[in-house]
Amino acid sequence: MGGKCLRSTFMYAGRRCGAAMGAAMAGCDEPMMSAPSRYGRAIGEACQLRDDLLGVVGATDVTGKPSDGALAPRKATAVVVAARRYAEPAARVEFDALLAAPFLEGAAVERLRELIIASGACDRVEAMISDCLSEARHAVRTAALPDSACCLLDGLGVICGARRQ
Repeated sequence: MGGKCLRSTFMYAGRRCGAAMGAAMAGCDEPMMSAPSRYGRAIGEACQLRDDLLGVVGATDVTGKPSDGALAPRKATAVVVAARRYAEPAARVEFDALLAAPFLEGAAVERLRELIIASGACDRVEAMISDCLSEARHAVRTAALPDSACCLLDGLGVICGARRQ
């Protein structure tokens, strides 16, 4: 479930990326059009993963998001799915029990957050973000784009990957 939701989010961001639209409007051929689409898809996924991660471990005063915003409604984000997958068996039982509860608040949300962190999911999602950014950089480097455009797009990738709010 989380994978499909994640894919639809970043696919929309990637396929509708402004760079791809600009390339189409400029009359670029198919090979030239594919680079912005691949770049946008990878950046869109990285941004969604970062947003998912910040929803779990981001500081409310920095992100502006409520501390229980992603966990209380038991959303199947990439972080939650990874945590369940990589949790130790005993932790997975507790994790599943928390997610099966009719609602989560306070101590239950904090315990879920602790289980997510202990599972190593945050590090795995960080690695996924890094992979997406590498894919975006590769798309830019293999395109026949001016150096200035490559530099600009690479910088955008760095900003998206490093954002903390």
